[in-house]
Amino acid sequence: MTVTPTFTASYSGLFKTFFDCIEDTALGVDKPVLVAATGGTGRHSLVLEHALRPMFAYLSAVVMPTAVFAATEEWGGEDGAQGPLHGRVERAARELAAEVERRDTPAIGEARASCNTCPSSFATRICAPCPSSWGTG
Repeated sequence: MTVTPTFTASYSGLFKTFFDCIEDTALGVDKPVLVAATGGTGRHSLVLEHALRPMFAYLSAVVMPTAVFAATEEWGGEDGAQGPLHGRVERAARELAAEVERRDTPAIGEARASCNTCPSSFATRICAPCPSSWGTG
């Protein structure tokens, strides 16, 4: 899941700099990604389709069909947990969860058992098979 504030009809510079610093293959092929953004008004919601989707398509990710945009007026309204923003978040989360489950990711215990290269600081975290370049210490 990735979220950015909208700045001049696109993602923020810091957000883009992060992705500029990683290899275009770093996410791996077909990694499921949920994109989201915040902005001053609903008019800025096109950032999802015109900036975020193309960037993650370039990175060979699978962008979930439902993207989430939160305009200023949707934050802390009287609708609370029942408003339209909540509904979009729930729908997008269900899509992402279904896609991750569909990919048949190994159980956490299986992943830890198959990974002998993780630093010991990862022992208490959720661990997926990691690149051996992380080392052992």
